[in-house]
Amino acid sequence: MSDTHSFSRMTLDAACDSTRRTFADRPDVTGIDIGYRWKGGRPTREVVVRVHVREKRPVSALAAEAVIPRRIDGVPIDVIAADYHPHLATVPADHQRRHPVLLGGVSVGRRDAAAGTIAAIVIDKAENRPALLSSWHVLAGPAAVIGDEILQPGTGDGGRSPVDSVAALGRSMLDEHGDAAIAHLTGMRFWAPYIYGTFTTPESARDPDLGEILVKSGRSTGQTRARVDGEGIYFLDYEVEPGIVRRRGINGFKLVPADPDLQDEHALSLAGDSGSSWCDGETGEAVGLHFAGDKAPSPGTANAIACRMTSVLERLNIRFASVADLAIRNMGAAEFEMSSSQGSLYWAARARPSHLPMSPAVHGQLGKLSAHIMSYGERK
Repeated sequence: MSDTHSFSRMTLDAACDSTRRTFADRPDVTGIDIGYRWKGGRPTREVVVRVHVREKRPVSALAAEAVIPRRIDGVPIDVIAADYHPHLATVPADHQRRHPVLLGGVSVGRRDAAAGTIAAIVIDKAENRPALLSSWHVLAGPAAVIGDEILQPGTGDGGRSPVDSVAALGRSMLDEHGDAAIAHLTGMRFWAPYIYGTFTTPESARDPDLGEILVKSGRSTGQTRARVDGEGIYFLDYEVEPGIVRRRGINGFKLVPADPDLQDEHALSLAGDSGSSWCDGETGEAVGLHFAGDKAPSPGTANAIACRMTSVLERLNIRFASVADLAIRNMGAAEFEMSSSQGSLYWAARARPSHLPMSPAVHGQLGKLSAHIMSYGERK
């Protein structure tokens, strides 16, 4: 989709900043961004400044000071009805199970919470050790303490301690830069630098481009494709301490179904998808970390909200794990072999043997993984 507007990005940014200063503190405002104007349930090519509100009401029902003007600094303003909230699952999903190898795109969570999604396996640059990346409200939450136990699958998907304990909570962030956290792996399971389903390896990150198509693999909705519809700040209510709820404004971008004609038929994101990586389907570059969606989407309003992956990596001081990290850290210098028998994959490393039963679906995907690892070993 090409951008049709008569304003430079500098002018749009300035108008968006003015709009933030005027309306960001209003409790009914849930977002302020630059994006496409929508008409009749479909996006147009006109790029405007948009104010998101929990409920659109007629001008006649509003006090004069509550009316959002049609233009600010000469730039058109569009008002969008949307109420966003963190996407943490409250019920199990039957397709999310215990995975013998930790990957992005699968269920994860705290012992005392439900379930979200692993974005990817990362390397903590400060401690030079592998960790899993997800959302703050998935791994940390209001009662978090460094070292808290993290399970795969999450408790909401049947994860139980100690058998499913795979990581310990590390650093986290819940501020204007994002909703994100890492948990250091305990070594109880092998890991791989892939995203389940897409089998992409996000080796780098970049900022979003308005109108581009991105893909994600989430715990609840699996693989979905979406178009970047807006960039700005989005306001959500979080329980930041036990019993204490605060409004937080997070910079990021909004996504809508890639095909507007199908948005009534396919869920773009659901509870439990928080923590998913939004990636460039062609390059594998990670662009966003999914953390929210519309609280009660009506037909034609499916959407998702993500914070910028570049900000997350910088603020948490992490980088994406690579195949080289896999070979060095999982296997070390030890030889390893893989064999298939009765639907199971056996990994053997001299340091720590492990028997890993799995379903045929997981076995098929790990067959691709094993070929990739073996190929890497031959090149070495």
